[in-house]
Amino acid sequence: MLIADLRPHLSNKFSVVHNEFIVMCGSNLQAANLLSNLFWWSQVNDAQPERKGWLYKTAAD
Repeated sequence: MLIADLRPHLSNKFSVVHNEFIVMCGSNLQAANLLSNLFWWSQVNDAQPERKGWLYKTAAD
């Protein structure tokens, strides 16, 4: 099976989990996923000062 064959069956929603967080969390993927998401959103927060330090997602996000 080729990647091109899989692509139509995959959603555009996926999660990137940093390997370092998996190690830090003792292979707990849910915890590592949460840390990865918080890490990413903190970078978004730094770039958008109007958020005033709050991490949140809108319906559009």
